[in-house]
Amino acid sequence: MESEKIGFRERFGYGVGDWAHNLGYASFGWFIVIYYTQVLKISAASAAVVTLVAMFVGGLADVAAGIAVDKTQTRYGKARPWIRRMMVPYAVFLALMFSVPDIGMTWKMIWAFSTLLIFQVIYSFINSPYGILNSLITHNQYERSVINLFRTFLAYGSGIMVSCATPFIVKAYGGSYAGWSRTGITYGVIAVVLFLMVFFWTKERVNLPGAKQAGLSLGKSIRTLLKNDNWLFIVIFGAVFFFFYVSNCSTTILYVTYVVGAPAGLQQTLNIAVALGFYIPIMIGTLLLPKLILRFGKRNLCVAGVIIVMLGSAAILVQPSNLALLIVGSIIKGFGLSPVMGCYYAMATDTIEYGEWKTGVRIEGLTYSTSSFTVKVGSGLGTAAVSIALAIGGYSAQARTQAAATVTAIQFMYLVLPLLVGVLMLLLLARYKLDNVYQKVEQDLAKRHHKTASDPVAG
Repeated sequence: MESEKIGFRERFGYGVGDWAHNLGYASFGWFIVIYYTQVLKISAASAAVVTLVAMFVGGLADVAAGIAVDKTQTRYGKARPWIRRMMVPYAVFLALMFSVPDIGMTWKMIWAFSTLLIFQVIYSFINSPYGILNSLITHNQYERSVINLFRTFLAYGSGIMVSCATPFIVKAYGGSYAGWSRTGITYGVIAVVLFLMVFFWTKERVNLPGAKQAGLSLGKSIRTLLKNDNWLFIVIFGAVFFFFYVSNCSTTILYVTYVVGAPAGLQQTLNIAVALGFYIPIMIGTLLLPKLILRFGKRNLCVAGVIIVMLGSAAILVQPSNLALLIVGSIIKGFGLSPVMGCYYAMATDTIEYGEWKTGVRIEGLTYSTSSFTVKVGSGLGTAAVSIALAIGGYSAQARTQAAATVTAIQFMYLVLPLLVGVLMLLLLARYKLDNVYQKVEQDLAKRHHKTASDPVAG
């Protein structure tokens, strides 16, 4: 198992799953604040409450999904059955989330809140098993990293499509309420096709004879998990990082419109230029990561990436309204993000083996899903923070020119916050030590599993 090489089709088949997830996640990150405030005319403060509560509930659902995976045993494995079960509900509620009818404000709020809440729960029950699937395809750390890089590369391909093409797709479908609804339906159909590729093109191979797994109570599982110090640091890091990432995405269009002051006829073009400057470097950087991981290790690459992101934000801060600096800074941030996004999920998966090595108990589902929970909470806080900052700054969705306080709030969220959060991320990464001991972890577990498999059965 340790030396088994995973083929291109399976790597690609796994990777397209994050393209499907990003049709919902990137749509949420880039457009939900704009959709709620500019299309539905929901206040920024109300949008903050809706998104924060929904994301927190979705985070709790991540934990439930992880427990469900731990208890699942079928001929298709533990994780893949959940992808097949949840792909159609995912598509339906992705469409409904962007299909709020033009009714009274109270009913708009009810529809927006309920569909987002249900979508986040469904997202948890397909995204958490998908992430856990990485640990079940192979036990080899390097192969996992390569599989995860396919996931990252394709996720950002989807991110480019969503961030750049969505406004044009909405307009082509008629704009306003109908345009957003038809766009959500289209993304849902594409997602189902991609999830089918994940289900049929991947295989769960990891079934370790020496690992104690299901059967623990939830309380015992949590107590066992809390002994995993590297898991604790990486999940906190994930919450902080995705708080930054989602707040940055949610602010980008607002920044181009109100800080750079793009003319009405050029807004979409400039938004695309900034998005491409952000995403293409991530994808290029992702292609370079396999060799860099072998040489420098995942944690060290993340440290370098965070520093580069901070430099990109500082470059824009020199002259915030300068378009050229904005694009250059976005390119710098994109290159910095590539190792963080390319390594984070693989690092979270590595803590499964570390936890088994340290405690003698293997808990794939709960270990991964709790890291997903903190990502969901961080993302929800990021979206809510943007809405709260806009509300404090007196943002008006109908105004072409915003008040000085609103512009300051947008600048703070887009430029200053990444610098503050970056310092915190560096402090957290300094505590992550798993790269230094993972080879010993692998070797010790292989001996332990072999010994257990070779021992005669009593009785």
